[in-house]
Amino acid sequence: MKNADLSADKQDCELKAFYRLAKRLKARFRRLAICLLLDGLFAGGPTFKIAEEYGWKYLIVLREDDLPNVHRSYATVLPHLSETTKSLSGGKRPDCSRVSLG
Repeated sequence: MKNADLSADKQDCELKAFYRLAKRLKARFRRLAICLLLDGLFAGGPTFKIAEEYGWKYLIVLREDDLPNVHRSYATVLPHLSETTKSLSGGKRPDCSRVSLG
């Protein structure tokens, strides 16, 4: 499938496709509980706004080079979180952690 917009890049196409798909999913499955698993490309305001508007949960997976400011902030805050707030992956992937801020 060719993109009519020659200035569009792959990431732009993925984001636009997500926005279209989200709208269609919500229309067809209004009461379905959905949890989105997304990469760093989708870690932005419009994606969060859609998920919250539709009542969807979401997980964002970030690599070291995705949103470096978020990684620096996380590294600063992590030592100050209680053990009930943070949990490490149990040694399976030492570079992977989860924080619940809600």
